[in-house]
Amino acid sequence: MIRRGSVFIARVTHCQLRANCDLARLAAVTQGLPEGSQTWSQLHSWTRGFATSGASAGGTTSSSAAVFTSKPQTLEFDRPVEVPQEGVEQSWWKKWALVAGGYYSKESRLLRGARHAYEAVTEQAGNTALYEAIGLEKRFAHEYSILCIHVWLLLLRLRQEGKEGAELAQMMYEDFQEDVEMRVRASGVKVRLGHHLKELEKSFYGSSMAFDQALEGKEELSAALVRNVYGEESGLQAQASSLANYIKREIACLKITPTEALMTGKFRFSSGLP
Repeated sequence: MIRRGSVFIARVTHCQLRANCDLARLAAVTQGLPEGSQTWSQLHSWTRGFATSGASAGGTTSSSAAVFTSKPQTLEFDRPVEVPQEGVEQSWWKKWALVAGGYYSKESRLLRGARHAYEAVTEQAGNTALYEAIGLEKRFAHEYSILCIHVWLLLLRLRQEGKEGAELAQMMYEDFQEDVEMRVRASGVKVRLGHHLKELEKSFYGSSMAFDQALEGKEELSAALVRNVYGEESGLQAQASSLANYIKREIACLKITPTEALMTGKFRFSSGLP
């Protein structure tokens, strides 16, 4: 297993995202921004706009339009998690064993939450209907892009949850990196594996920075998606606009998803697709 560094420093020197890389901006991708910043002002305007008027989902079918245009709602979902049962299962010796084994420790709790949060990411990355609705083929490059988008969405939301949110984000990011390594291996890559993983990590940071800049209003999110997901020569601007609308709605949905659901992984991304 090839281990990567912390998401909060994450090979800043090694990746060299661009010659004049603004390290403060890279830190903002993962460590968070104050809610009074321009980025959060833009985010607020996005979520407010969705709550009142919805958005146009160019290129989507009517059966899938709801996930792009409907009013945001909480993503809370009663995902089965490892919670000890009351009653016989909670006898004194069982409680002692759980405490001694660290089940109730902060680290164990966050590890479980991170694992379930990333499970929500992989579920959506495996949702064939989503690819059809946004005009992408379901192949490795596009699956990786969808993984990156949903990891970024969660990192964005976890910025609002203080120290524990940052810790859970770190753990989830490590799960993401391990999953990507397994996916790369499964795709048949055997030579220069480390190089491929570094390039993918570099791609993640590059796209995350682009999406953050879109939040700041420096460019349209759909333009960032054309450049980072679809390709400049793809001619799929309408599909990129649909994906942008989906992302904006998920940001709004995550914003109203309770902290407890987020930190325990008891949520799932919108599934109103055919």
